[in-house]
Amino acid sequence: MRLFFIFLFGLILMGCGLMDQFREPSHFSELRRENKDPLHLFSCGPEALEKAFRELNIHIDQEDISHSIQKSHKFNSFVRDVAAIFNNEARRITFPEEMINALKDKGYSIEKRKEYSDLNEIIDIAIILIKKRNTLTYHWVCFPVDKNILTFFGKDTVVKEIYLIIK
Repeated sequence: MRLFFIFLFGLILMGCGLMDQFREPSHFSELRRENKDPLHLFSCGPEALEKAFRELNIHIDQEDISHSIQKSHKFNSFVRDVAAIFNNEARRITFPEEMINALKDKGYSIEKRKEYSDLNEIIDIAIILIKKRNTLTYHWVCFPVDKNILTFFGKDTVVKEIYLIIK
């Protein structure tokens, strides 16, 4: 009984992600079983990786990147599924370890940087996680491709993580 009330309270606080899923086209659930969640396929994580790979002269589209992430990170896919009960947009999440592993799978190493000003637009390629201050809104971007990194959320943009890609 207690779990039911926790679940009901979560639905009230977070939204009706479960209800959103009932309104989706029926083939979405089949795509999710194939590790091709339509919401994740076109999310910012795979998009930022596609841009980074393009800068590295590797041509992989974001759908393939997303599929690979979903297939190789089953626990994180499970976390996305659970979070989606409360807010269906949680299916768009790409965790930092998934971003790093996607790059490592292609033979690149990563160095974490503390400051955006440490990056050199001429020679560096990086993936950066930004956040809107005082919210749970995060977004992945690619340096130097994305130009509005520090102003993406206006004055509320906060740089959370910087991963320099080492060729």
